[in-house]
Amino acid sequence: MLNVSVQNFEGATILRCQGRIVAGDENRILREAVVSHPGAGMLVLDLLQVDRIDAGGLGLLLSLLAWTRSKGTQLRLANLTRRVQDLFRLTRLDQVFAISSVDEIFPREVFFAQQDQRTYMEPVSGIRRNDQSDTQN
Repeated sequence: MLNVSVQNFEGATILRCQGRIVAGDENRILREAVVSHPGAGMLVLDLLQVDRIDAGGLGLLLSLLAWTRSKGTQLRLANLTRRVQDLFRLTRLDQVFAISSVDEIFPREVFFAQQDQRTYMEPVSGIRRNDQSDTQN
């Protein structure tokens, strides 16, 4: 199972993934989450809570990279676990994708200062959204 939470921040969309990126429904869920943001300047896939990626998942990520490039959107992978890092290193996909941490992309002080508490749920396809537009306290 894969759940995706969506958070918008300073022209970027952060997709926080939780679960597995494997062939099947998980692929469909992630694809729908990404393609529903065609105008984003940057899409960040936060993989901190992804415990497994199979060959189908790697194929999907490559497909999403091609799709985002065709739309003029930058795709970045963030917060890879050791297991996922090893997989990307072994397949040499670490040389294909831009990989970093969310903290490297968005300075922590700026990120937390500009978030708000508004959230809403979308029951479709296991995708949850958090839209960030107001300032916290």
